[in-house]
Amino acid sequence: MADPSTAAPAAIWVDAQADAPALFGLAPGERVARTLRRAGLAMVPVIRSEAGDGALSDRLARALEEANGPILAIEEGAATDPRLLSTLARGGGSRVARTEEGTALRLLPGTTLPPAADLPTLADALIAAGVSRLADQDFDGFIGVLRRDLPYWILRPRDVAAAERAERWMFFANYKGSTDILTSHVFPPLVWPITRWCAARGISPNAVTVLSILLTVLAAILFWQGQLAAGLLAAYAMAVLDSVDGKLARVTLSDSPLGNVLDHGLDIVHPPFWWLAWAHGLALLGGPDWLWPAAWAMTGVYIADRLVLMVAKARFGRGLHAMTRLDGQVRAFISRRNINLLILTVGLILGLDALAFALVVGWQMATFLWHGLRTAILYPRGRQMA
Repeated sequence: MADPSTAAPAAIWVDAQADAPALFGLAPGERVARTLRRAGLAMVPVIRSEAGDGALSDRLARALEEANGPILAIEEGAATDPRLLSTLARGGGSRVARTEEGTALRLLPGTTLPPAADLPTLADALIAAGVSRLADQDFDGFIGVLRRDLPYWILRPRDVAAAERAERWMFFANYKGSTDILTSHVFPPLVWPITRWCAARGISPNAVTVLSILLTVLAAILFWQGQLAAGLLAAYAMAVLDSVDGKLARVTLSDSPLGNVLDHGLDIVHPPFWWLAWAHGLALLGGPDWLWPAAWAMTGVYIADRLVLMVAKARFGRGLHAMTRLDGQVRAFISRRNINLLILTVGLILGLDALAFALVVGWQMATFLWHGLRTAILYPRGRQMA
């Protein structure tokens, strides 16, 4: 017979709360379903319990008896971190996760539940009685795709104003820990309303990604034709939407393998085509003869730089820019798409197009050397720092 303290949950118990507002267009019940899918618990039976069915402790006790195994107890009105539910599902006895706004519990069969009007009160009583322990020590807060550590969260908005505050917190919590200055400081005032607008209308992240791809192609065509200013407008629009699709996917729990491939694949593949197209367009406008060789050199160095970053990630178990504070800080201005666009934009405005492109090429080479140096320095320590 399996040890119930380590067994997988036999049921998810959901404390139904009719007064809970929607978050990013998702009604509480739909958000719970998506959260469970993200946590890998989509196949676990869900017991939705309403206050009219009796006192909370009694309802939970009946669920424990019927489930014949551990259960996870959550609040329907709360947005609960899927990572937290995954942690609680992996076993480890009776555990409690508490934030200022909400609670999630893992309860074992046979547990005597003290009277409680809500889950937070029950959680505090179980901890005080020594029946449950906090799940904090079991939780790994590092998020690889965001290159940052983020403590688990449970948000329980009780009115529209609180829901908007919760949405804003969720939005900014899904920003990467290290990114370029445009993404972190310039784009958010645009990305925030666009993300909310898309979520409210049920627009999928993949639809936003497809539009990004179309803008990517349009920018390359305009660059190639020498319509540099128009190409930059398309490129910046693409860069903003590239930030929207990821945020939209995460706040609505609607990311997909296809979307991840399209989004991250686009980010990696398209920059060399833009810089080659820019060099061709600038040459059409009477640029110097060295533009093409410089563009091809940049393409080669860009590929080499990506390979170095792949080696670093394989060695360290996380991206190079998540290794130390220094590596995260330099991510703000090293050679990447948005930084290069900024340099080319300033050059175009000042009439120093060729000089700006030369600077972009040189900056890519300097970035490659920096990444190679940092990887070499940290390589002997392997995953010890992760």
